[in-house]
Amino acid sequence: MIDIPPSKKSTSPVNDLHSIIKLLSDIDYPDPIRVGKVIHRYIENYPHLETEVLARLRSDEPYEKIVGSAEFSGLEFAVNKDVLIPRSESEVLVEHALVDLLHLHPKPPHPTICIDVGTGSGNLIITMAKRYIEETSDQHQKFNNDPLLNFLGVDISNEALDVALSNASTIFEGEGIVNFAESDLLEDVSFDPSAQLIIMANLPYVTESEFPDLDPSVRNFDPKISLVGEDTDGLGHYRRLLIHLSELNNDWIVHFEMDPSQVTDLIGWLWLSGIAGISVETYHDQYEKVRFIRLEKQK
Repeated sequence: MIDIPPSKKSTSPVNDLHSIIKLLSDIDYPDPIRVGKVIHRYIENYPHLETEVLARLRSDEPYEKIVGSAEFSGLEFAVNKDVLIPRSESEVLVEHALVDLLHLHPKPPHPTICIDVGTGSGNLIITMAKRYIEETSDQHQKFNNDPLLNFLGVDISNEALDVALSNASTIFEGEGIVNFAESDLLEDVSFDPSAQLIIMANLPYVTESEFPDLDPSVRNFDPKISLVGEDTDGLGHYRRLLIHLSELNNDWIVHFEMDPSQVTDLIGWLWLSGIAGISVETYHDQYEKVRFIRLEKQK
């Protein structure tokens, strides 16, 4: 549930929950009952924003951007115009990457670096770090004393990194458990060649020709740089990252998320690319759509 601090209550008639739900239903807003409850509470606590909130709803703005918060894997993440709203499908990606981390680490003397490429709000890497701490037996003490494990989120957008840093500070209560860096994919960061890399990447994959046809709630309120991929098929970022990884000496596993229609295209390109020594698996999201690819550099 969205956690909104208490404030002065509104007495406006539109603040009635049923009126808000009716408004949302009338404008065909998705999930009007659940969203109505969130908006009802928000307007109660911020009555001076009522007119603005209702206008933003009528313009198809996502309610998460209005209240400034979205839930992901049981955690609350601040979101704004500079980042995408976390999607529940991505929780599956984190779970699979976490399995790899728990299997591979610790493996002295080799360090493990978990990396979220195109981190946005930081939801993937922060959730993975949080889950790892919860899953390991000595929990927080073990993590803080582990020099061989690092969590890193990278993004080309400084504005997105500001959001991610704020989220990490809030969720980890100021502790520097996750690091962040400005980078175009992984081109502006370097790693110890002995480090094993576990990478999560939900990169821009919409084509330029598809962008005008996106739902207005996405097209008008999400950063275009986070949506539109390179090349005519939208997969340019993925290819560029794979080419870069193929040139590293590190062992690595990468988990990709993309539109289900693009999965076979990227795998087909990989076979034709000449990049050798990589195992390929796919897996489903919670709706039984093949949305994810797991690639591992063969040792």
